[in-house]
Amino acid sequence: MALLLPLTLPSLRRLVMWLKVLLRHTSGQLEACFRLILSLARNTSTHFRIIKDSNAPRGVFASSLAPSSMPDAMTLGPTPAANNDPGNLAIPASTDQPANATRHASSGHDQCGHEHAVPGANAYTPGFLDCAEVQDGNNLPNLQLRPTLASFIQNERYNRRPRQLPNIYSYPALPGVPDFSEKVVNEWQPLIHPEGALFFYETHKRILTEADIRKPGVTESIKQAYNALHRLVEQDKVAISATAELVLGIDDNFADTYVYYFVDHDSKSLFWAECHADLLPFVFENVPATQKSHIKYAYESQYWTHCNLFPNKRIVQADVVDRLKNIIMHACAETVTSETSLAPYNPEDLNVLMTLIGPLRESVGQAHEYSICIIARLMHTFAHTQFIHFCGQPAARLDIDMPLYGVREDGRRWKVLLINVLDVALFGPLQSHRKSIDRAWVNRTVVVRGWEDFVYSLNTEWSTFTIFSTVMLAVDVSFLAVPGIDSNSVESQSASLIMTYLSTLCAMGSLVISLILVRRIPLLNRQNLNDPDALFWGMSKSLLGLDGLAIIYGLPFALLIWAMIFFAAGLSVVIFHSTDATALGVVGLVWVVIMILIGWPVSALNNIHVSSICQYRQPQWLAKLIKLLSHATRTRRARR
Repeated sequence: MALLLPLTLPSLRRLVMWLKVLLRHTSGQLEACFRLILSLARNTSTHFRIIKDSNAPRGVFASSLAPSSMPDAMTLGPTPAANNDPGNLAIPASTDQPANATRHASSGHDQCGHEHAVPGANAYTPGFLDCAEVQDGNNLPNLQLRPTLASFIQNERYNRRPRQLPNIYSYPALPGVPDFSEKVVNEWQPLIHPEGALFFYETHKRILTEADIRKPGVTESIKQAYNALHRLVEQDKVAISATAELVLGIDDNFADTYVYYFVDHDSKSLFWAECHADLLPFVFENVPATQKSHIKYAYESQYWTHCNLFPNKRIVQADVVDRLKNIIMHACAETVTSETSLAPYNPEDLNVLMTLIGPLRESVGQAHEYSICIIARLMHTFAHTQFIHFCGQPAARLDIDMPLYGVREDGRRWKVLLINVLDVALFGPLQSHRKSIDRAWVNRTVVVRGWEDFVYSLNTEWSTFTIFSTVMLAVDVSFLAVPGIDSNSVESQSASLIMTYLSTLCAMGSLVISLILVRRIPLLNRQNLNDPDALFWGMSKSLLGLDGLAIIYGLPFALLIWAMIFFAAGLSVVIFHSTDATALGVVGLVWVVIMILIGWPVSALNNIHVSSICQYRQPQWLAKLIKLLSHATRTRRARR
């Protein structure tokens, strides 16, 4: 203790300031020593600074009676507020403090004259506003800062072309235990996404970037963009929470252009330091959103996309897992009890997702990037579903096939007449297929479950038609091989030959179209909804609109029916051209019965019944004729 008493507070402060300057040019080992000396200095200044107040008890230490407004020069800049919200997925604040931070936690102004709030207050982020960086950024180059979205960063990540790799490996096989650690640039930490993508995180300023800061000049470029953004935030007085994160990127298409967005974990949304009206069409996806309670789901969807892009170092929160569990449970029950469920997954997928809740609960309170990826990806899907279905609004969609805003249909008479004629000529595929299309594309938005069911039924139907068309084609060819059928000497044989040719062509057309549709119709996956959306959007702009797409889907069935009709006509010509009266009578009777049996299910499925026909009002002349015949019959019976 005698050695520590001569250490006065001013001398310790000078020692600390000298160590700060030295630390800027030294390695991480010296930084660790500095933290140790700093803690010793704090203990020394606290425990051996005796109060000289005569009213104070002798020997009482200043740690309990020092005024709260007294600034402590050795106290480093304030760290971001602790994450006390159990549902907050912000990256926890780093315990390591930057060496150049010199502001006071209890003061309202820093040494540069900039106002800031104490930790936890609604003001600028202490980690974002760094006065040393502001001094370096006084002479900033002419930079352009462009607001962006998390979905844009996601598209750029997956569409980015990888650089050309070297042809051979290069690794010095040194003796001893190999060191696989990468070189760390200043405060940046390299992090690896569970899918394998590399990004970097600046621990003190809470900056995330996908730019490779290991390349020469990239760190300086990010620093300049950070300083320019800092100046913009100060000019516009933008309030930033203590746990906010900043995503910075370099635009490769334009020189000196940087893209960015902030993330607020308390409100689960993205925000920017300037007006971002140009981004609204991409945020809203052309959904006419006007109420804040509705718009929040669009921003929350972008928030979960951000968490999915940068999941590392985030703590799995219990209430987030509970909320996800409740959403999946409700979706499971809804898909089972309702045919028009709004759930974005089918029952089988929901059962699989439900099995993940147990393992996710085991990750609560731990930094598991794999669990964060699962949670963020699923929550993004459910938040996006709530947005497009107007959740919480007076006009909320409650059934998946319920349109919320009408789409103007082309009602020209010639078009309506042409569609009706084609519908009859193709044996009515328009009604059923158009209804399925309307369930799969509601208000110009692809419905995952409706499209999956539609594609599955179409593929099953077309696969069956290919078998029937092949059989029909073989029957036609066999019929043509019958001796005398292909002879033109008899008029009946010539007519039957023409009918068989037409039947063969229709069967071949049904087979070819079925194969084309099975091959070309996009199979839906949740990561790429652009294929069916582009298909529906393109057909809606065509001459017949979506009715034309319904007719195309019904062509294999229609051509197969026409092939059977032409074959039956050719066979009937051969049969009824016979001179044998007995054969004509027997075959004719069976032919009439078969036609009646074919017409019965056709009329019944179209809700046409004999009883309903008889209930129609008969013409007056027909009623008089029936009455006259009935009277004549009764008179004849009476005479007998």
